[in-house]
Amino acid sequence: MLFGLIQENHPNHWKNGKIRVTHGVIGNEKYVLPFGLDKYISDRANKAANIYPSMSPNQQNKIQQYTLANEVKIGQSEIFKAMKQDFELFGDDA
Repeated sequence: MLFGLIQENHPNHWKNGKIRVTHGVIGNEKYVLPFGLDKYISDRANKAANIYPSMSPNQQNKIQQYTLANEVKIGQSEIFKAMKQDFELFGDDA
């Protein structure tokens, strides 16, 4: 996950996140992020997960048909690879 800040009123809330393009490294091993960022990301993920059950059966069917028709493309996508790694690391908690 990369963040780009246009204006930051509290730059001391972000530590060790400098991108070192010339070295092929993103920051250091330890990062300090603003308080509450993890909750924000988790809340947005939960919100996205709760959208599907609220969709009409017709819309759910369209999503299912698209998924079945594009299995290979979806399986090779970077987002799917990231989700797979999360699942391998965290199981159902992912």
